[in-house]
Amino acid sequence: MRIGTAGWLPCAAINDAGDGYLADELDQALLSRFLRVKVIPNLEQWTEWAHKAAKLHPKIIRFVENSPHVFADPVANPRAWTYASQLYKAWQTGKEKDQDLLLIALAGVLNEKWALAFCGSLSDNKNPLTASQIIDQYPAHQSLVRGWVAG
Repeated sequence: MRIGTAGWLPCAAINDAGDGYLADELDQALLSRFLRVKVIPNLEQWTEWAHKAAKLHPKIIRFVENSPHVFADPVANPRAWTYASQLYKAWQTGKEKDQDLLLIALAGVLNEKWALAFCGSLSDNKNPLTASQIIDQYPAHQSLVRGWVAG
């Protein structure tokens, strides 16, 4: 079976309307000419790639690594975090370190929830705690956890 012309493989990408994206359904005759593959982001594979790529900011990688359900939110997908890394690096190299500007820019590629969470991790100057850290080392983190609950 020959697919495409020598050296070429025609491909297309489209978001699934069933996943909540505003997308037109493709005609069945056209769809019959494609092999359809649903891509599901994997946190471990993304972080492995991010470490090897060496183009992503370490704080972005660390935040995503410590947010196990981050890719369950379609807005906070791997591509969005890659863009967030580019924005954060540009913000860091700028002359003025306006936190509000960073938050607005990040909310434009992630959403407000994830932008606030990431910016909050920067102001704490700490890595976010994992569930196992909270459970296994609760005495060491008790005051921080109680502050979160009170807030």
